[in-house]
Amino acid sequence: FGINNSQRQPLVFEEPTSTTLHLIWVTLMDGLVLVSFDNEATRVERLAAAQSIYGLSGTQMRLAALIVDGNDLPAAAEVLGVSINTARTQLARMFDKVRVNSQTALVTKLLSANAPVA
Repeated sequence: FGINNSQRQPLVFEEPTSTTLHLIWVTLMDGLVLVSFDNEATRVERLAAAQSIYGLSGTQMRLAALIVDGNDLPAAAEVLGVSINTARTQLARMFDKVRVNSQTALVTKLLSANAPVA
């Protein structure tokens, strides 16, 4: 699991009978484990870092944000106004760039991204 002092890590859970993802943040601080449910500011910060780290396009980031928010692929495609096939293609390209093979792994890696050190 590997949490350093005062570092947050996301845990992503997928319901076995649906494609809904749930996000829980775990933080180790001063010897205590703090658990919180979804933090929008941290999510936005981590997604911006992930875009930079993995070289994701704006279109891919819009799709990623919808998936992180718990939308399944058909719902995300509808919100974006694209076909399900276009959404699948963008998702596959994200999988390649991030080097994962599932939506759960994608969300975990994107939300685990840290901004590069200057």
